[in-house]
Amino acid sequence: MDTTSNDGKEKNRHRYIASWNVRGLCYAGALKNLEAETEKYNIEILAIQETKLRQEGILELEKYILFNSNNKENRLFGTGFLIANKLKHIVMKFTPVNEKICQMQFRGKERNINIINVHAPTEDKDDKEKSKFYETVEDIYDLLPKHDMNIIVGDLNAKMRKWGGKTYINQQSVNLVSTNHPITMA
Repeated sequence: MDTTSNDGKEKNRHRYIASWNVRGLCYAGALKNLEAETEKYNIEILAIQETKLRQEGILELEKYILFNSNNKENRLFGTGFLIANKLKHIVMKFTPVNEKICQMQFRGKERNINIINVHAPTEDKDDKEKSKFYETVEDIYDLLPKHDMNIIVGDLNAKMRKWGGKTYINQQSVNLVSTNHPITMA
């Protein structure tokens, strides 16, 4: 995504949205490691799953801000965003939906960008739980402004299968395609 610098001057610079199932940030040093790895790869917007943190809300780190949506009763699941401090001025809204879904809105130059971060139930969960999850995602998506750029990212729990020494994604998996079209943010 192309952006402008804080001083308003145009910069021809791409920013990337990444997603990572972190498998828990409740361990000693986990947040520091996440911040270091995110910085190492120059990621400025990171959607994260399985945060496993008890607290919900916003936590300011050294170079990033963590926005977390979680189950307050236990350390299962949790979704959130890690946003570089230099981009906090374009964050318009963070909506924690539940421990498996959150949404963030960014101010764009031409249109706003909404990112829904999900952690889908695995195929072995009961059909009611899966249906409720996908209905919630669909309801959130349907409420987003149609003129905005709306993106769903996260851990969709695709199952991999080996057959004849090659790895395949099963037929129920969702295939996501990159369009190579830059997103313009303020």
